[in-house]
Amino acid sequence: MQHSSLTSFPTDVINQNGQHIFDLVAYLSGKRPPGQASKAALAANSQNAKDYIKVLVQQYEDLINFLKVNGAHLNTVRPEYLLSLSDKNKFLKMNPKEENMKPKTLERVWPYLAMESWLTVFYQVLKIYYLNRVTPKSFKNLPGMPPTETSIEPNMTKSNVYSVPETILLKWMTYHYCRINPMHPKVVTNFSADLRDGLVFAALIRSHYGEAQAL
Repeated sequence: MQHSSLTSFPTDVINQNGQHIFDLVAYLSGKRPPGQASKAALAANSQNAKDYIKVLVQQYEDLINFLKVNGAHLNTVRPEYLLSLSDKNKFLKMNPKEENMKPKTLERVWPYLAMESWLTVFYQVLKIYYLNRVTPKSFKNLPGMPPTETSIEPNMTKSNVYSVPETILLKWMTYHYCRINPMHPKVVTNFSADLRDGLVFAALIRSHYGEAQAL
């Protein structure tokens, strides 16, 4: 398998036509997702902007649909959001009713929209192919966790926001945070606001590696 280097995100991913995400899915699942346009197909259509964009958009549409079937939440990501700005502009010329933003506005927001879209795709791939390895059984056998802290409460299996693996991670982070900060305990309930200041990550490092190594 040929692997692609990644030094600038999501620029490198876009410039290599999503090669990184196809490699990641293949690595984590053992199967390559369908629909990836071959280099020969892209090269053959590179001189014709319309055909080239059609091939690229179809590739991303097939990828998104494939990931959705396997449990990914990608309703906010459209195939054209994964294109470069220049390719997006070409797409709009072909589909003028697809975008209401003015060109200058689109140019300003595009880096953020592309970044968010690619981050969402990568996160969902990790969620459906890697996070599912976090199970109640593996949690009970996890080193460094007292048996009294590895039980799965009913509310952890009934969340309409988080999956069981995600609730396990939240409980794992809560335990280690409280272990390091017994005078200021808190329950980690989400992966956004509660992690924003870095204190939970610092507690995880200190809990696993100790004070000297953490410093």
